[in-house]
Amino acid sequence: MSRSFAVWGCRDYHRNSKAEYNSDQINFIDELHVNFWNVSEHKISYLDFGISFKNPNDISVTENGAICFFLPLVCQKVNFSDLSENLQSSRDLVTAVFNEYLIDTKTVDSRHLKLVLSNKGDLVVNTGLSFDGGDLDRRIRITNPHNGTLIVFSLSECLSNEQNCTHYLRFRIKLENNQLSSLVKTFYPNDLFLKSNIERSDIIDFRVNEQRNLPSEIASTLASAACTPLKCHIFIIRDMVDDSSASGSNYKGCRILESETWTKYFSHGTSFGKHDPMIYHWKISKDSLSRLNDFSVVVKFKNSKAKFSKIFAYLFYGAAITTLLKFLPTDIHYKWVLLSTSAAFIIAYILSHFLPFRKK
Repeated sequence: MSRSFAVWGCRDYHRNSKAEYNSDQINFIDELHVNFWNVSEHKISYLDFGISFKNPNDISVTENGAICFFLPLVCQKVNFSDLSENLQSSRDLVTAVFNEYLIDTKTVDSRHLKLVLSNKGDLVVNTGLSFDGGDLDRRIRITNPHNGTLIVFSLSECLSNEQNCTHYLRFRIKLENNQLSSLVKTFYPNDLFLKSNIERSDIIDFRVNEQRNLPSEIASTLASAACTPLKCHIFIIRDMVDDSSASGSNYKGCRILESETWTKYFSHGTSFGKHDPMIYHWKISKDSLSRLNDFSVVVKFKNSKAKFSKIFAYLFYGAAITTLLKFLPTDIHYKWVLLSTSAAFIIAYILSHFLPFRKK
C-alpha cells in the first residue's frame, strides 16, 4: 500500500510534536495544487506543489505557525527548486497555472511579487525560495524524519506587508528513479510472450493526509493541526499514447497540454516531442462536517507498444520455418540439426518478450 503525503497548517512549529491534542480549528490554508509530471517518453518526472494561504486571525499563529509538508520520499535539498522565477518570466505561464488573465504585476519587496488576476484579485507570490537552509532564507526548513522529508515554511517569514492579500508558494521536486517507482506501480501481464503487442500497466496511487498511511508521529501532529487545505487539485501529466481509466466524482476531466506555454515551465531545451502530453485533473473540496481534509487518487494507465525485439522475434520465427522447409527432405543427421535450430529460434522468440519495452 502507498504511503501518504501530508499537508497541514500548524500553530507553533517550535513546540514538541508530542504536545497535547488540540481540536481548535484556525483555517489559513486555502488551496493545494499538485502537478505530478510522469511523461516517460521524455523522462520527465517531477512533483510540483503550489499552496495558497492567508494571514490567520490569530497573532500567536501568525508569529509561530507554519505550513508543513511531509513527503514519503527521502529527498535531498539539491532536488528542490523554486518555481516563482518561471512565473515571473512569462505572463502566459501565469495564465496557464492559475487559469486566469494576468492584469498586472507589482514588486512588494525582495521576496514577494504581487500578481493582479482577473478573478482571484491580488495574489502575493513568494519569490527566490532557497532550499539550501541556513540564514540565507529563514522561510524554509527541511529535515528527513521517518524515512521521508519534512518541509516547514515559516508563516511569519512567508507573509508580506500585504497581509490582507492571499499569499502563494510554489516549488518543485525532481524525482529519482527509486522515488518514482514508489509512486507508480508497474505491471506486465504474465502471458506477455503470447501477446502480439507488449502491454504495460502503471497504477498511480496518490494519497494526502490519510492518517493510517502516515508515520505515527506525523499522524498525531496532523490530528492536532490548525487546518488542512480547503480545496485540493491533483494534476497528473502522462504521455498522450497512454490509455487512462480515470473516473470517480472527483475526476474533472482531461485535456491536451499546451506545450508551447508549458515548456517555459522547465529549463531551456525541454521538449515534449511531436505529441503533447495529456493532463488529468481531480478536485477535492473539504467536507464541511470534517475538521481535517484527506483524499486519494487511484488511476491506471495502460500502454501497448511493439518493440524492435518483437520484429526480430518474428524474423527469427520465419527463419525457423524456412530452416524447417529447407532441411525437411534430409536424412536423420540433418533432422537433429533441424530440431536444434528450430528450438533455438523458438526459445529466442519467447525470451525476447520478457524484456521491458520502455524504461522510466
